[in-house]
Amino acid sequence: GGSPTPGRSDWTPGRSRRGPALAQQLRAQELTAQGKWAEAIEPLQEHARANPSRTRSVIDLSRALLMTGNRNEAIAVLINAAGSRGPKDRAALIRRINALTRLFKGNANFQNFQDAVRNFRAGKQTLAREALQRILEQERDNNEVILAIGQCYLSDNDLDRAFEFFREAQKRNPFDPEIKLLLGRVLYRKEKWDEATLLLLEAMRDAEGSEIGTLWLSQALVAQGKPGEAEAVLEQHAKAHPLHLEVLLERARIRLRNAATTPVQQP
Repeated sequence: GGSPTPGRSDWTPGRSRRGPALAQQLRAQELTAQGKWAEAIEPLQEHARANPSRTRSVIDLSRALLMTGNRNEAIAVLINAAGSRGPKDRAALIRRINALTRLFKGNANFQNFQDAVRNFRAGKQTLAREALQRILEQERDNNEVILAIGQCYLSDNDLDRAFEFFREAQKRNPFDPEIKLLLGRVLYRKEKWDEATLLLLEAMRDAEGSEIGTLWLSQALVAQGKPGEAEAVLEQHAKAHPLHLEVLLERARIRLRNAATTPVQQP
């Protein structure tokens, strides 16, 4: 007779791979339940390596890294995973990346940040920027602060400095649609219509409901000489968000301009 056909109990490669990974997962769960985050990192890393497509493993590992003071490493783990995930998991990872890159180290810094934002909204850009610069000395890797300083420069029409700060924020979080919107706006203000439109279109893929993003994209399209496309963008947004009044007003303005430039046909 020939060699016996291996039965279910004899065929073990899949089980042998899964066994250690499951053991690491259970070990990590036990350690995190006890608040032993530093000890949990190694089994979480092993489990994530054994299950590269499992988003939950990546999130658990990033949480352990964050709890041990390794925020930048936690962000890097999430960014690395987000690039290879499907839409649903990618969106969940991006939300976490956005939150971690804007996390304040202390309540006092957050309160001072809120005060600075109030000054900015009151038209006191210089006072706001100076306060934000002081906060940045303690919050060097906080995108919330970096973006706010960039917006102060944008409001003062210092486009090069604004672009510099927005680019710095994008290095820390390449997925944040708000950063892409702000970069696109700077390019629009620099009259780089084509670059602005491309970046704004990319941003809107992850920020479909953004009213300001829709307005900026439509304005860039008009500047490119594409008022019809701009009106279509506004129309699509208005159908999904009928209470966004600025979009409705912008659509009306485009229609009025189009009517004013359309030659009247003589009978």
